[in-house]
Amino acid sequence: MDSFQHLIVNLTQEVLTKAGFVVSVEYRDGIIPCVHIASEYDLAILIGAHGQHLEALEHLIRIMAFRQSAPGQRLPDFILDVNEYRKTKMDNLMASLTTAIDHVRSSGRSEALPPMTAHERKIIHTHLSPHKDLISESIGSEPNRRVVIKLVHV
Repeated sequence: MDSFQHLIVNLTQEVLTKAGFVVSVEYRDGIIPCVHIASEYDLAILIGAHGQHLEALEHLIRIMAFRQSAPGQRLPDFILDVNEYRKTKMDNLMASLTTAIDHVRSSGRSEALPPMTAHERKIIHTHLSPHKDLISESIGSEPNRRVVIKLVHV
């Protein structure tokens, strides 16, 4: 584990332990590296409604890591996940995206996905970029901002 990975794992463990949670914290490499938090206890309070507490905790850890890093050092991106919450949510998001792509291609009509976070919208736009027959755009305002998928008309 490199020094950044070690830092964010230790910060996460320290914050949660001081808050009274009994958890294990591990770093997992991936397209977006993940600090995975697991426990045999219910950690729903760490997730919050629609992942809001998890996003806040992630923001806190990111700030703490930034303050402990060398001046000018760019910190790699990472996410926090609690008991596979984000993994499950992402699996569901990709399944709904696949269904939406099929509907748009078969019907020729645009399709709006459910409201999602900026991070989730970015993943959708990135995932759709290789599909040259489709375009995506974000519409609406927070917290109801969503992605619309459309066919490219030539």
